[in-house]
Amino acid sequence: YGPTECTTFSTAQQAISIFPSSLNKRIGIGTGQGLCAWLVNPSDHTKLVPLGCVGEVLLEGPLVAAGYLEDEEKTTAAFFHDPPWLLEGCQHHAGRHGRLYKTGD
Repeated sequence: YGPTECTTFSTAQQAISIFPSSLNKRIGIGTGQGLCAWLVNPSDHTKLVPLGCVGEVLLEGPLVAAGYLEDEEKTTAAFFHDPPWLLEGCQHHAGRHGRLYKTGD
């Protein structure tokens, strides 16, 4: 999986099987490749949701574009900075600043 605003290869998941019986199984989009993939509440990007829940994927890291060339309105709608959960960090990771892309997925 990978949108143009980030890279054509943002996450990867190992294929489980090529057999038809496996086609009905849910699989995730995998893990971030050179970036962090976050899952947030689609109507409130300041709230993370647990894996397996419905949410929107946000991408964060050095592969994320700075924005859209000469289109500040579109850039503001698709990218945002420093959500509270990123600034706060967690038990094993210090908080930090970051720019994230809202994939809409």
